[in-house]
Amino acid sequence: MHALVMGNWSVYQSLKRSMPALAGACKPMLDDFVAECERRGVEPVWRWFWDGDIPGRNFAHAMRKLALRYYPRITFWVYTRNFDTVSALQAPNLTVYLSVDPFNWRKAHRCWQATPGVRLAFCADTWNETQELAV
Repeated sequence: MHALVMGNWSVYQSLKRSMPALAGACKPMLDDFVAECERRGVEPVWRWFWDGDIPGRNFAHAMRKLALRYYPRITFWVYTRNFDTVSALQAPNLTVYLSVDPFNWRKAHRCWQATPGVRLAFCADTWNETQELAV
């Protein structure tokens, strides 16, 4: 798994200055995903990142372009702590959740207030702490 993650990171590093190149690098993966959903007869719902976060604004812009221009039938969603990228993620089929914890809640709250449609996902060590954070 480590080799796969490092390989993906290497590709990102080589393309990070070009939003079109980043979008182009993601297209084959999303094309395969759409084909697999069609084969199985299921709605395409795609979560960006199972581990890690949006690495930069160009990647966020690529995510938006992919959602709007190339894959409007896919329902995309992402959790992020990279609040600087959130304004670039506005698309009707891309739901953004801010990962809010006891250390970033002020910044998350400001981002949430400034960005219509963004949702909050609260994270703490216990359920009670999570509920307190949500308040």
